[in-house]
Amino acid sequence: MATVGVIGAGAWGTAFSIHLVRIGHTVKLWAYERELVEIIAAERENTMYLPQIRIPEGITPTGEIACACDAEIVVLACPSRFFRGVAQQVVKHLPRGVPVVILTKGFEDETLLCMSEVMEELLPANGANEVAV
Repeated sequence: MATVGVIGAGAWGTAFSIHLVRIGHTVKLWAYERELVEIIAAERENTMYLPQIRIPEGITPTGEIACACDAEIVVLACPSRFFRGVAQQVVKHLPRGVPVVILTKGFEDETLLCMSEVMEELLPANGANEVAV
């Protein structure tokens, strides 16, 4: 199975990561909050966003986007208001050819672009990264 980098350790990103592990993948789960990375690593629970749900050992929390992007598939699950800033960081570390899956819903406030349009705007034209929503 695949190693998947999940960008965003809110309730949605954490729940999706748990599902991925249950079906046989390994996950690198990126959290913006350093404290949350430490809590997940020590307690195997996301007490901030998904309390009382055990996080399986197949999920490795990280505070480094580069670490999470070192994967066969990268999934973005961050809030839409932070999407562009987070995606700009992801693109810096995203290997050529790694597919990107966007779980973030909504539109960008300033441009009214949907998240796939924002991602396509940020990816290099010759990067050969596929984007799925």
